[in-house]
Amino acid sequence: MDCVQPELSLLHRDATRDVIPWCQAHGTGVIIYSPLGSGLLAGTGDKATLEAMSSEDRRCHSADQILQLTERLRMVAHRAGTGLSTLAIAWTLATDGVTGAICGARRPGHVQEWIAAADLVLDQAILAEIESIVRAT
Repeated sequence: MDCVQPELSLLHRDATRDVIPWCQAHGTGVIIYSPLGSGLLAGTGDKATLEAMSSEDRRCHSADQILQLTERLRMVAHRAGTGLSTLAIAWTLATDGVTGAICGARRPGHVQEWIAAADLVLDQAILAEIESIVRAT
């Protein structure tokens, strides 16, 4: 089986427009990377941290937007009984055509939290709410 490895997160969704649909049409697996947007969707960064990042870093075009997005997503995660990181990873796994996700952990505790994403079922109402939040931010 062939497989591609595009970036996919709630911050970087370009692969849903072209790569993933092509893979679905051609029987190609999709194992995405960076489901936490290079750590920005882990919910651990504050405005000062984000602003301190180099302007060359594509993750930080707007610290305020990222903070607003993560706060709104954190509320959805809370209502779903999970954490922001787990929600973000579960969203990528719920994306049609995605067959797996590569998550990089810095501490063993991260792995324990993220394992739950494989079993977290996001219903259509939650997926629609997430979509609405991402489009509005």
